[in-house]
Amino acid sequence: MHWTSGVEHLILSPKGLCPYRAERECLTWVAMGKTDREVAALLDISERTVVFHIKNAKAKLGASTRLQAVLTAIRNVEVIL
Repeated sequence: MHWTSGVEHLILSPKGLCPYRAERECLTWVAMGKTDREVAALLDISERTVVFHIKNAKAKLGASTRLQAVLTAIRNVEVIL
């Protein structure tokens, strides 16, 4: 089951800090409290791929933690809840 269409309207990238859709999708679900395993199931990808996308997003956003990445993405309007 692929649920990305459920969060497409929540994903924006006006500042271009996190340009890849998969990274924004993963951050959006993490912001909603989902675990890596839950995000993987929702997006029909492996848990390792979720970790990879979150790691890349953290690097692009200059964040050292998942929480910091989510908060930075929200502040930069990369993710809207």
